[in-house]
Amino acid sequence: MKTTKTNLLFAEFINAAGYQERILQAIVHYSSLSSDVNVLNLCVKMHDDLFILLTDNILCKGFYLAEESQNPSPRETLSHFQSSMKVIEYLLKMNLHTDYLTKTVTKIINLIYQHAQLLHEEIIKKTNLTIDYPRVNLTQMQDQSQNMAVPLFYLDDQRFELDESQTPVFSLDFRRIDRCNELIKDGHQKIFEKKYPEALDRFLKAASYNATAEVLTLIGWSYSLTGNIPKAREYCLKAIKKDPDFGPPYNDMGNYLLIENRLDESLKWFDLAKKCRNYQHREYPFINAGKAYINKKEFAKALMEFEKALTFTPYNKELTETINRLKSSLKNTYIKETFLEDAPLQ
Repeated sequence: MKTTKTNLLFAEFINAAGYQERILQAIVHYSSLSSDVNVLNLCVKMHDDLFILLTDNILCKGFYLAEESQNPSPRETLSHFQSSMKVIEYLLKMNLHTDYLTKTVTKIINLIYQHAQLLHEEIIKKTNLTIDYPRVNLTQMQDQSQNMAVPLFYLDDQRFELDESQTPVFSLDFRRIDRCNELIKDGHQKIFEKKYPEALDRFLKAASYNATAEVLTLIGWSYSLTGNIPKAREYCLKAIKKDPDFGPPYNDMGNYLLIENRLDESLKWFDLAKKCRNYQHREYPFINAGKAYINKKEFAKALMEFEKALTFTPYNKELTETINRLKSSLKNTYIKETFLEDAPLQ
């Protein structure tokens, strides 16, 4: 297996593992899921199947105690999954040039996707949580069956059988992507240093290597930080055209309208952001919609948005404090209004 193939396989593995981890994190932190019998059984089945695949193909069975694989809790399943993925990640980083590794990791990826589909289906049925799908590169999205809302993802190991004539092209692509990623990282550092024109320069250069929706959104963000809101909106629209399922540019469009106090327009964009499949920080459009409702003095609606945001980031201390303050304010307002309604006539 060439280094290029290793990089491709590593990217596919990270996408699959990240998708399943998002699902397991949701189950662990959402009480109605972590106590659901069907979800628990699916978690146990995933844990056991992964255990068997690893011991049959990679690890010696003597490393494990038999009782460790019996009826783990969702939190134990998550911990075991994370540890197992670190083992696979380590093997891939060793750059072992073997077809056996390719086939084994592909089996693991497909096993992850099989269980992810079933668990994700339960999440959709029983909660209003939204889990981002993996980014599809070599992995294929199978057609959804009539009784399944979640697609099945599948990776064919034959897709790694590249001709030698193709290898330089793939190597060039990876060099371009690597350079793009370096510029993105540098751009974020410049923003941290509040050197916004320099950040914009880095992101514009990154786009010349790989003009993804992410990069176009970052360009728009940089323009907004330099005070050029019209240009920022222009790049948001470019990002949306590039990838309609990528959430951040919709949220940013809403933010730019919020800055201009165009509240109803901003709420429409936040609603679009909430519906996007690909959004790592799904709490953002809910938080921003809450801010818009605060400005509209519709505090009950603001509270609903903030509480929805908290389901995606349950340990956000600042958001929790905001919710508590808003609840207290609403309660005091209600008490005052009730007192006035019941007060005797003068």
